[in-house]
Amino acid sequence: MDASEFFLEERPPPPISSLEIRTQRKILEILRILKERSGDVIGARVLAEELRQRGFYVSERTVRYYLKLLDRMGFTAKRGYSGRTITAEGLKELEEGFVCERLGQPLKTLEHLICNASFDPKRREGSVVALFFRIKESYLERALAVMKEVAPFSFSPYVRTNIENGVAYIATPCNVTLDALFIRAGVLSKLRYCGVLRLGGSGGDRGRKRYELVDAIFYEKTTLDPVKVFVKRRMTAVCEAARNNKGTILVSCREVPAAAKDRVRAVFEDVCSAGLGNLLFFERKTASGVLQVLIPDGANMLAAVEECGIETFGMHYGLLMFDELDALHDAV
Repeated sequence: MDASEFFLEERPPPPISSLEIRTQRKILEILRILKERSGDVIGARVLAEELRQRGFYVSERTVRYYLKLLDRMGFTAKRGYSGRTITAEGLKELEEGFVCERLGQPLKTLEHLICNASFDPKRREGSVVALFFRIKESYLERALAVMKEVAPFSFSPYVRTNIENGVAYIATPCNVTLDALFIRAGVLSKLRYCGVLRLGGSGGDRGRKRYELVDAIFYEKTTLDPVKVFVKRRMTAVCEAARNNKGTILVSCREVPAAAKDRVRAVFEDVCSAGLGNLLFFERKTASGVLQVLIPDGANMLAAVEECGIETFGMHYGLLMFDELDALHDAV
């Protein structure tokens, strides 16, 4: 061991929060490799080779330093001279991820689905981005009744249901399906935030509806799914909105170039022709010439179900073929 290695060994490891993002990613990748080969004891040389194959070019000596940090954090355990294995704490940390690594993860998940959605509204075929959740089977009939009531304040009046072992699986299209259509129409769309929009009835000289954004979580700045945060904290009043137009609903905001306004409207018209109507189109031009579009979220149905005291669980996003969906009034 030379002097520099001895110095690195003796100084205390920095707290996780102070590690550079690039270093965090390399350390997480080491943990992933150890997890994937959990039956083996792996040394620094093998880890360095694996990292290089994954696009992380680090020396064997640097890997040894990272392993010493991981040992002190309790995420890895040294097995003699053969190498390391991942510990239970390491598996937990890998599952949760460092905060900086997880920032924007909900957005990354949605962007991946947006790029793979193939929905064609004119042919009414292809895959849509959908929100999936589960409830107890005994609550299904009541939940569907609630979802029908609030359908005008959701993105879609379509749903898919399935029952297995006393659990009802429910899926409904998500409004980020529109972003896939924007891309195909040549419109640059950037999903910005999920927010809570208060509907204030009607007012003004022209009797126009009043809207007020009361809360928002930006996708790029959170490690949590904004929809889940708002729903589980009961920050919506979708049922009230459906009854008297004065509640709060979930909306998502995306930014598009103001010059693409006509193409955006064309996409909306195509989507409406496929039965995904009842869209709230709210726009505001920023100083930079960007158009902000707010659209009712498909999760408003989920929020309404929670408002009625029906617990939901297992919420996640995925792709679903449009022809697998049923109109709400036909759902059983």
